[in-house]
Amino acid sequence: MSMRRITFNAAVVPVLVLAFASTALSAQVILRGPAEGGAPGSGPLIISTTPSAMGSQRRLLERGDVQNHLRLTVRQKKELGLAPSPGTRTGSKPVETTAVPLRIEVDAKSSPEERQQSVQELSEKMRAQVEASHSASEAKIKEVLTPEQLKRLAELDLQFRGPLALGNPRVAAEVKLSSERRAPITALAQEAQRKMAEATVDALKEGKNIQQERKNRLSPLRKKTDQAKVEASEKILALLSPEEMARWESAQGKPFRFRTDL
Repeated sequence: MSMRRITFNAAVVPVLVLAFASTALSAQVILRGPAEGGAPGSGPLIISTTPSAMGSQRRLLERGDVQNHLRLTVRQKKELGLAPSPGTRTGSKPVETTAVPLRIEVDAKSSPEERQQSVQELSEKMRAQVEASHSASEAKIKEVLTPEQLKRLAELDLQFRGPLALGNPRVAAEVKLSSERRAPITALAQEAQRKMAEATVDALKEGKNIQQERKNRLSPLRKKTDQAKVEASEKILALLSPEEMARWESAQGKPFRFRTDL
């Protein structure tokens, strides 16, 4: 599973978990009082989350091209919260999160270790909410889709995520990666995710619309994320044996051309 780290330096730190999944959580880290040797709230605060693969499948189901390819019925779309809605490009309702905002307060005079421990506690709570949301989403998808649709959705998910998906233990086991290759592949996938998260945070700080930036191939965010993904993917594929490569290609099923304007 990939790890993302987001660093902020501020007295009040709003954190949007930019999971490559259907869940978005918000949290605040509030530093009380002046920090030693600096402005209130100075010093890095790190929030980390680990999304699950099922979250990425939920995101795929929000895409109109995937819905059409899987031939989802009106009933299935409705049960999954994907019923047609005016004003949306894909004809899907935005995914609503049931997670509640989280908040902790940290004494700014505390040591860096104590502050980091407080942030880590918030991180664990956020991670628990993400996993709970994904578990509910996974159960619902399995309940609504047919076995054939589930199989194809899993294949499309691997195609959409690319070789970085091999950093996920579940995918690595499915492709039967050798034990000596799993650690370096996971490291490459995590490094790519870190670079993509940093690019997203930079765009947020500049006040950019993240969804629009991701769709625009010429945007700095899109260029940085595409480059990180391509570089890591090439290195990951270079590590695979011919047998592992064959299993990876088989796991993806028939190639699908995703629309680039969604």
